[in-house]
Amino acid sequence: MVIKESRFKRRAQRVKIPALLEVGGKVYKVSDISVLGLRVEDSIPNISPGAELLGTLILPLPDSSINLRVELIVRHIGPSWIGFEFKDLGPKKRRVIRHYIELAIEGRLGDLESLVSSLYLPEVETPVLEAISLAEEEKAGLYQRFRRHMWFWLVFGLLVILAFVIYVTYNTLFVFRTAGLVIGTPYQIASPARGVLARILVREGERVLPGRVLFEINSSELETQKRKLEQRLASLKRQLKEFPQREKLLKELLRRQEEELKRAKVLFNQGIISLKDYQFVEGNYLRLKMRWLESQKSIEKTKLLEEIEETRILLDELDRRREDLRVKAPVAGVVEEIMVWEGAQVQPHTPIMTLLYGKPRIAAKIPVWEALKFDPSSPVKVYDPSRDRLFLAQVERIEQKKIESPGKPFPHLIVYLIPESPEVVLSYGQVVKIWFPNRIYSRVKDALEKIWP
Repeated sequence: MVIKESRFKRRAQRVKIPALLEVGGKVYKVSDISVLGLRVEDSIPNISPGAELLGTLILPLPDSSINLRVELIVRHIGPSWIGFEFKDLGPKKRRVIRHYIELAIEGRLGDLESLVSSLYLPEVETPVLEAISLAEEEKAGLYQRFRRHMWFWLVFGLLVILAFVIYVTYNTLFVFRTAGLVIGTPYQIASPARGVLARILVREGERVLPGRVLFEINSSELETQKRKLEQRLASLKRQLKEFPQREKLLKELLRRQEEELKRAKVLFNQGIISLKDYQFVEGNYLRLKMRWLESQKSIEKTKLLEEIEETRILLDELDRRREDLRVKAPVAGVVEEIMVWEGAQVQPHTPIMTLLYGKPRIAAKIPVWEALKFDPSSPVKVYDPSRDRLFLAQVERIEQKKIESPGKPFPHLIVYLIPESPEVVLSYGQVVKIWFPNRIYSRVKDALEKIWP
């Protein structure tokens, strides 16, 4: 068990292991021990701090013990303990105590041979006190090898420094490096009506052809109108289906009303009913006969068929409007950005996504202070890592854009490049490396071309 004492500064870690100390013919129990000292759990009379004692350290083993004569100096005296420091403990005894502590911690105190071997090891003074003497020939050889290695590392260091200076000079004075993104002409796709964005059928970066369905919108208004029109059409069809039965029923009602009119005429001639009652029965008969004549002329049936046709036309128009909610790609291109996600409420003309179409070109962002060194008339070097190809490009146009920062907005320039060679193939969304020539580079290049055309 390792003993930790925060009150005292120890030069060696003390360990609680079984050991005994014999002083003046009396044996005391050792509570903890290290290679520099020990502590006993008892009091020794007539001693004070700084006193020197001669004793025997007993290290118990399973079948025997090791006794070491040691000189002790009293360092600390407590209520029921005394702390000692070893005085002039030789390397052999120190080695035995250290080995005993290690075996006790590992639980191998029965390894007597290991303890005995450490006890009888010879005492060797190290390191070697005398310097090694070299012959003159050896000194000359070592000096030559040292000179060769010195010149090699000197030349190597100079080459490294020269390469670093060239690299820093080229990149700070002649060229500004940045990354660019291959883009196309943006085409914004908006929502055609109010509703819910039901499904998005493409992903960002996906290439689409004209007519490809991009997304679908569910409009509650159109769904309500369609449901009402379908209910109306079903009702009109039921009426049309019931029309022959209505004619038969109307004919039977007209026959009965005609018999009622004949009876009313007889009763009126006999003076049993009044003229007003007779005219009431006659009016009912005439109205029913008019309805019968209209049914015979198919006027009501014709109106019913016209309403059914109008309802069908409205449903077809509604289906066309619902088909317009399945928005399709107007041009071939690549989906650059999706601005609204599924389940969102959208209004008419709400931007949903952006397509890139047309000839690809490269967009790069550079700070305004770098633009002071940038020469837009010179060709720009572009490296395509996907095809491992280096090509030249020309500046198409430059736009200024403010980038918001936590402090204040600072301006950037967006530079658009187009490849000089029509054989260069680029893909939308591809990242490339760009080297912009600075004005110093262009002037040096022009001067060299005048000297060596």
